[in-house]
Amino acid sequence: MKKLLPLLFFLLNVSANAQDGALDLSFGTSGVAKKNLNPPKGATTLNATDISKIVVQNDGKILQVGYKGSSTGDDFVIIRYNYDGSPDASFGTQAGGWTVTDINGKDDRAHGVAIQNDGKIIIAGETIIGVKTAFAVARYNPDGKTLDNTFGTNGLVVDLNSNPSGANSVTMQPDGKILVAGWGKENTTNDFVVTRYNTDGSFDNSFDTDGKLFTDFASGNDAATDIHFLNDGTNRILVAGYETNGPNTYFALAMYNNDGTLNAAFNGGKVVSTFTGSGRSVDIAADGKVYVTGLSNSTGNYDYTTESFNPDGTLNTFFNGSGIVKTNLGSVSDASRSVKLQCDGKILVGGEFNDPATSRYSYAVVRYNPDGSLDNSFNGNGKSIVNTGGSSNDYDYGFCGLALQDGKILMGGVSFPPPVSLAGRIYFNPTIIRLQNNTATAGNITPAT
Repeated sequence: MKKLLPLLFFLLNVSANAQDGALDLSFGTSGVAKKNLNPPKGATTLNATDISKIVVQNDGKILQVGYKGSSTGDDFVIIRYNYDGSPDASFGTQAGGWTVTDINGKDDRAHGVAIQNDGKIIIAGETIIGVKTAFAVARYNPDGKTLDNTFGTNGLVVDLNSNPSGANSVTMQPDGKILVAGWGKENTTNDFVVTRYNTDGSFDNSFDTDGKLFTDFASGNDAATDIHFLNDGTNRILVAGYETNGPNTYFALAMYNNDGTLNAAFNGGKVVSTFTGSGRSVDIAADGKVYVTGLSNSTGNYDYTTESFNPDGTLNTFFNGSGIVKTNLGSVSDASRSVKLQCDGKILVGGEFNDPATSRYSYAVVRYNPDGSLDNSFNGNGKSIVNTGGSSNDYDYGFCGLALQDGKILMGGVSFPPPVSLAGRIYFNPTIIRLQNNTATAGNITPAT
């Protein structure tokens, strides 16, 4: 035992002092947690899985949501992991800590997740009624085994407007009201849609008079992809996404007051980027600066693209001198999908990298200094690229985004090894990686929820 103690102390010291951006080998299996929900059982088993978001509970457990294929269509799926990435066997209805929910016997796809103060879980996405997609919001009890029947109708709120719609993101207000953002048609094209629900799932009529708000940016289709409530005393609501104007798409942001009116102090309430790209995620710093990320086509290549704005909606030119940072990771198809602010002002951006040598995808996290320069203390060059398959070189897609867990970095998404399909469907494994980070400076204390 005495001989083992020095080795144990050495290993603990190595782990504690590992470089920011390196895989945290104490998580899952060598830094990676994978869940196989649908192993192929033959050519007639047409299952597919896609995972959209992750969120960390107050106790450190991790929730991951998306959808899983079945014989009748896609269904909501929610998975919970323990702090160390192991399956949480106490959660859900399926062995290994997960639950699947069929809403309407057709395709149901979850895209956003939030946790209430009482531990109940809100999932937002879309379902199909007839031939139309509709907003769908579900609330689960904390153990994930049952829907909360005090919410909506048997735990579900499905809103079929006269035109198709779908939800991409959900967040909680401190008073327990629920904000959901997505897309929908009010007239002839898709617009930003924000809905607000009371705690029982009814629409909050103090928000745009009926609980439903449409915002049009341009002549084409617009969609909201991320939403935050600013818990900074202003009770404003920040929504990010993209607008389509002619053949191009652009980053788009909207800032609302608590009643759903546009916040005039933020550039009149709406901001659109000057470059073509698709905004996917937004976060806001303690000083009110806004950061939105997504993918942008630059000289034929898709790059990680992040844009920053001051509290009044003007470009934050301290950030790279222009307010915009584009980072090419070395391929023609790098897609950033999530941004997260650390309390020291550094900016994390996550997504996926397409290896030009193999044409396969890997998870990629980039960290910038507050001035937009790459932070070379992060994995040596500001970039951490992880392929979860080792020698098998899995395809990894960082759809799930970023979260901070006691300062450490969680990056979620899906992965699958070749061969990639069976009977025309792709079999994804929900996946989370955890990267080392300086827990003394990495905690997220931004005013957004």
